[in-house]
Amino acid sequence: MKVLFIGKYHYFENLPVMFLAGFLKKHGYECVYLDLMFERNYIKAIKKIKPQIIAFTVVSGLQTMYLDINRKIKKEYKCFSIFGGPHCTVYPETIYEEGVDAICRGEGELPLLELVEKISNGQNKFDIKNLWIKDGETIYKNELRNLVENIDEVSFPDRSVFDHYDHYRKLRSRTTICSRGCPYVCTYCYNNIIMDISKDKGKYVRIRSVENVISELKKVKENYKPKRIKFMDDTFILNKKWGLDFCELYEKEIALPFVACIRVNIIDEEIIIALKKAGCISVNYGVECGDEEYRNTVLKRRLSNEQLVSISHTFAKHGIKTVGLNMLGLPGETIDDCIKTLKFNIECKVSFAHTVMFSPLPNTELCNYAIQNNYFNGDFANLSYNYMFTKSVLNMKDSGKIKRLQYLFSTIVAFPFMLPFLKILIRLPFTKLYQPLFFLHRVYNHLYITKQLDWQDIFVIESGNKKR
Repeated sequence: MKVLFIGKYHYFENLPVMFLAGFLKKHGYECVYLDLMFERNYIKAIKKIKPQIIAFTVVSGLQTMYLDINRKIKKEYKCFSIFGGPHCTVYPETIYEEGVDAICRGEGELPLLELVEKISNGQNKFDIKNLWIKDGETIYKNELRNLVENIDEVSFPDRSVFDHYDHYRKLRSRTTICSRGCPYVCTYCYNNIIMDISKDKGKYVRIRSVENVISELKKVKENYKPKRIKFMDDTFILNKKWGLDFCELYEKEIALPFVACIRVNIIDEEIIIALKKAGCISVNYGVECGDEEYRNTVLKRRLSNEQLVSISHTFAKHGIKTVGLNMLGLPGETIDDCIKTLKFNIECKVSFAHTVMFSPLPNTELCNYAIQNNYFNGDFANLSYNYMFTKSVLNMKDSGKIKRLQYLFSTIVAFPFMLPFLKILIRLPFTKLYQPLFFLHRVYNHLYITKQLDWQDIFVIESGNKKR
């Protein structure tokens, strides 16, 4: 039995695919990865690989692209296709799309293994927990299984599944996660829904042991010689003791620069000092909105302006660069609200102000709020996904000005002497002039200020020497 995972390079390794491939290979099944960025003729490549199952891991905004690709594949090649990832977990209606044979809700390792085993053995596959499966016109909607209790028992992510692509082998930034689940209930995030549907299925937030994470990173360091590690957890260091123990062992055993996403209300100066000593070069954290009341009542971030300013300055004091994560064009926001967010980033003195246009993720609380208040028409097919999130699907009064503000945002935060000219600049119809400034400033910051990526991570020139 051969399983083919299909994805597209987005500056980092595809962690869900690596975890799933590692788990299946541990149980004796062959896994192959096909990257759409590097394949000129993916249909031809699929016919050469000859998989029995094709799997897609999907985030909202990419579903339309992958659904189109799956339909094209099905016209040329007979196989069983399954869609998973956060989009399918929160929007299982994906099963009704043409060409989709199954969707997976929640954690995928055990249900995918069971599916592979049953198809291999010719057994009934319609009763697998976590899966919704088609049988002609019938849809079998199976309940969720219990969450994996001890995530140390999950196989390490298998990076070798990407090794037939030169670009992946040469990546200087390598990724992993230390936990599953997030205890917070931000209204714009998938997590809120996943937490709710998993409430009777075991402990939701689970943290790998320090030793388990370090053991994985030793293998990564030995096999790939990366320049840095990026921890992709929604919230890195959920437990202070774990964090201090991790920093101590990481410094001793790994000693590579690293970056992570943190939550400012559970980080103190003791942890910041430990992070710096261990090799942390930059952190990302959510500012999201400069209006404290909106942040806490509508977004439910439960973070004060005082906390954000204080922790930002403390990171700067200890020489760790900060990336403030911001959303523009939130439901009901005006251009003045967005400018308030910009000014707050200046007050925080973030090293880089990262901005995205708000994208309503299906069935989230903020998405439903946007629909109910006529900011969004509920057509998820119009959602788009790219690294810059520069397109909004919301009805906004000041959409043109907000778009130009996004393109100028990080530059003006970095050079606040430009602030008095901002309202003039966003009125001028120079969107095409501001856009390259936006891209160049972002690339410059990732490469030279926060140092979260290298040139070869960002610029994909060729796949080169693909081996199968």
